[in-house]
Order: sequence, then structure tokens, then C-alpha cells
Amino acid sequence: MSSGSVTDNDIRLTFASWPGFFTTYVAHLDPGGTRARDARHFTLNDSNDYVVDWTKDSKTIIIAQHRGDSWGLYKQSLDSETPEQIIQPGPRGWLTGVMSPDDKWIIGNVWAGPSESSSPVRMTIVRISFSGGAPETVLEVSRPAQVSCARPPSTTCVIVEESDDHKQEVVSSFDPIKGRGPELARFVQHQPVDSSEENLIITISPDGSRLGVAQSAEGSIEIYSQHAQLISKIPARNLGKIIGLSWAADQNGFFVTRKVQGGTELLHVDLRGRVASLRKCLGQACSGLPSPDGRFVAIIERKQTMNMWMMENF
Repeated sequence: MSSGSVTDNDIRLTFASWPGFFTTYVAHLDPGGTRARDARHFTLNDSNDYVVDWTKDSKTIIIAQHRGDSWGLYKQSLDSETPEQIIQPGPRGWLTGVMSPDDKWIIGNVWAGPSESSSPVRMTIVRISFSGGAPETVLEVSRPAQVSCARPPSTTCVIVEESDDHKQEVVSSFDPIKGRGPELARFVQHQPVDSSEENLIITISPDGSRLGVAQSAEGSIEIYSQHAQLISKIPARNLGKIIGLSWAADQNGFFVTRKVQGGTELLHVDLRGRVASLRKCLGQACSGLPSPDGRFVAIIERKQTMNMWMMENF
């Protein structure tokens, strides 16, 4: 709120008020992913509605809705404007997540804020049936963690977690039923960073054979085997601070979110280091998630609306 003023008789108060919220667009991708065109607003509410993942047939998007201090989960086909409920808003916290390779489960990361006892932020990994039902807890962690999954025919999922000393990112196999599996690799942070802002971003490739790794503070992207053997380093220069990374469907590049003055920018970076700008956004948003067939990209963007209000007899 800002710009408040009161009438001389103290009866009326006017002020400007604005909310910020995450919303989702869907754009067509040109071959090679170097251009996103004909972007359309996919979630039509002026509130926090954002993409979680695509189904494997590229026809449906999973949408999380955040209302107050609770989240809900919906699915919406590309040719529809109406989301279908998977879980109505109710569970507390914020939800991000990914589809399991077989489309049976949504693996959700639920962030809960500090409790009244001022305990640290905590996170719960849950599985949610695509057909609906209550979320089931798979794993609870006290530090940042992220699950990513390959696409069929691969069945591989991994979980990336901070080490106890905050100096490494640990990659382990992950199963939506059994939870964390054997450790696969460790990656050392090149410098001490704020894990909520500048961490190693690690995500599994669509075929499940490689790991894409972005050293966010340095703006570099590298490709490793599942067991941390360096395969290649993308020679892109001046990427800046990377805060988001997704493999392209054809595995010939990445969709990268980087910080720029006044907001963020969504890029496509191919394996030769060629960079194409797709979209610029305000705030910590502009992340891109391509469809499995590579024809579309879902874009999360931060929006803001402003209105003038007047109160009487306050």
C-alpha cells in the first residue's frame, strides 16, 4: 500500500494497493527452441497459479494454486480454459514439483514457513496420485532439496540436497514410493553462497543418463554423468547469475533463467553456447518448462495489478 491521503473532514481515506502473483503462459517453440511465439495466458486468475509440470503426452499441464497460506493442485489440457481439480486448496505451505515418468504420481516439494517457535523453514516431499487423493509424505528434510525426473522410457528420478556443511550438493536416486535411494554423486560449491539465492542447480536429462549443472553465481553450465564425471562444458559467456535451469526436450540445450537489471530473463542456450533471448520478466520469475514433445514452453511469470481504494468511516 502507498499514496494514502485523507479528506479534510477525516471521513474518507484513499490509498493505492497492489498484489503480486505468479501466473503461467504457454508459447509455441520454433524448432531448436530459439524463439517462443504466440504466447497466451494459460492461467486466467489474478492470483498465484503456476505450472508444476507436463504430462508425458504434452497435452496437459499440472497447475499449482496458492491461496493465502495453502495450496491446491489442478490439471488443465492445452485446449481448455478450465482447470480440473486434483487436490482443492487446503494443505499449508507452497508447492513445487514434478511428474513421475509413468504419470502416476506428482512428486511435490512442499515448503512450510517458520512455526510459532521460530523453527527453520522445513520441506516435505510428498507423492500425489494423478487421479486425486490426499498427499502422502515420502520424505522430510530440513534443508533445500529438489526432485527431478527423466521422461519415458527412462524411469529415473533423482533428489538433490544440500550437505550438512552447506558446501556440497548431494545427488541420490529417488523413487516416489520408496523415497531416497543410493547416493550417486556430490558436487562442491565453488564458493560459499546463500542456498536460497545462489546454489548449484542440478537437473536430470530427459533420457535419464546425464545431469545438467549450473553454477549460479558464476553463470556456467556443465554436463555430467550420473556419477559426476564431466562430459562437457557449454562455452556460453556472460550468462550472469543463473537462477533456473531446464533441459530442452531434444537434449540439445537448456532453458535458462538469469537475473537482469529490474527482473529476470528466459534464455535458450544450446550445447555450442549460442544464446537466444525468449522473454524478459519482472521479479524472480520467467522460468521456462518445455513440453516433452518440444513444441511448447510453459512460462511462469510474476505479475502485478494496482488499484486505488477509498474507505469511509474508518
